[in-house]
Amino acid sequence: MGRRVEVDLPSDVEEWVQSCVDHGMDEVEVRGVVARMQSLSFVGKRIGSRGSPVGVVLFESLKSRGFNNKTVEYFDDEAIRLLLDVLSEILIVVRGSLGSELEHIPANRT
Repeated sequence: MGRRVEVDLPSDVEEWVQSCVDHGMDEVEVRGVVARMQSLSFVGKRIGSRGSPVGVVLFESLKSRGFNNKTVEYFDDEAIRLLLDVLSEILIVVRGSLGSELEHIPANRT
């Protein structure tokens, strides 16, 4: 499954908002998030089960360059892979009970 690392988002609020919008996020939602947590770096991993995408596990940091190659390598650890596999299976089971008001994100949109 895919990985994404972003380690150097702008610290200026307006530049941060624009960077998120440039990555495909909705500006209104981004402005609602920035007041609570303006992540300056993050690493994410798409998780899935049986070849189907289920969701994304995302770790955020308030520090610029808060992650490094060692952080990304943790996703390859056998125990972490097992934990993500279990999480994927749980999400498949509960997916039907999630509120219908949640937006469905197509598999080809990251």
